[in-house]
Amino acid sequence: MEVPLTDDALTLTILREIRDEIRDTRVELGSRIDQTNSRLDQVSIDLGSRLDHVESAILGLAEQQSFVVRWLKAGTRRDRHMERDVIKLTGRVDAIEARLPDLED
Repeated sequence: MEVPLTDDALTLTILREIRDEIRDTRVELGSRIDQTNSRLDQVSIDLGSRLDHVESAILGLAEQQSFVVRWLKAGTRRDRHMERDVIKLTGRVDAIEARLPDLED
């Protein structure tokens, strides 16, 4: 037969159960926090790796863009020189044709 608990004993029992539940909860939460931290560490590593790949790709594109810009500038300079040469040659051809008698095709 069980002896009925006094109010103080009942309060003490309830407080001990609450304390035990709090300890269990703390252990569970600690474990879950550790798991979450581990996953976050892995995500951080993965993102760092991805960022390295993105950075490499951007640097490669920047190099290609610089090359294209230099190539276009050089082409533009060549075009300007060739345009001046064509104008000079056109003038010379016109002068030569002016001295020749009219030739019919």
